[in-house]
Amino acid sequence: MSVQSLEEQLPMPTSVLDQCPFRIAPNCSQAAMSRYRNIDGSCNNLNNGFWGAAFTPFERMLPAMYDYCKEYCPFIVKVLTVGKETSSSEYTRLQSESKISVTILLLIANI
Repeated sequence: MSVQSLEEQLPMPTSVLDQCPFRIAPNCSQAAMSRYRNIDGSCNNLNNGFWGAAFTPFERMLPAMYDYCKEYCPFIVKVLTVGKETSSSEYTRLQSESKISVTILLLIANI
């Protein structure tokens, strides 16, 4: 498998791809028997050799949410402002990471 074929399988071009392109997947079979970790972080997770490796792009689990995110992600804004009615046209500033974590944990606890 070549680098070009990996790049073609990406969902869409991103600015990160130019700065941090995918490399050929590491062979982690020997890493399982190694006493020490690899210096670049590859094969720290034997099932997913790139997880935690240096110079590899992150994959988003949710759509990007920036401070100007009022028309692109109204659902997430509603989740972050639990207990307050919001609409997609209402602007809400982003909450802190700890408040988001607590809100999600409270939502899970109340299910």
